[in-house]
Amino acid sequence: MIVADDSLKRRVAELERTVAMMETMMFRDAARRSTTPIAGRLWRFTLNEAFSSNTAEADLLRLDGTDTDRDVDVYDPLDIFGGGGAESGDAGFCIEQLDLDGARHYVVIQMECP
Repeated sequence: MIVADDSLKRRVAELERTVAMMETMMFRDAARRSTTPIAGRLWRFTLNEAFSSNTAEADLLRLDGTDTDRDVDVYDPLDIFGGGGAESGDAGFCIEQLDLDGARHYVVIQMECP
């Protein structure tokens, strides 16, 4: 039979407390997580192409209309604007959303009338 010395018992007890604390923190963090986006910013955009499969490439603009020099894919999940004949050069507003995995999505919320 092996008998553990006191220092080993203290180290094991400390490890068990650390694991218990980490499990508590993980549970608390998991309770706060959700599938809703954790960020949202409003941008203007100008389409570089027509919508295809609910997405289109666009130039991202600041709200004052200045170009950010970024090309993004804007997404029209319900095909509201793509079905309405939005074409290259059409402008609108989108919301940038950052999901929990860190992926950015640009969801169209308004298009200017032709």
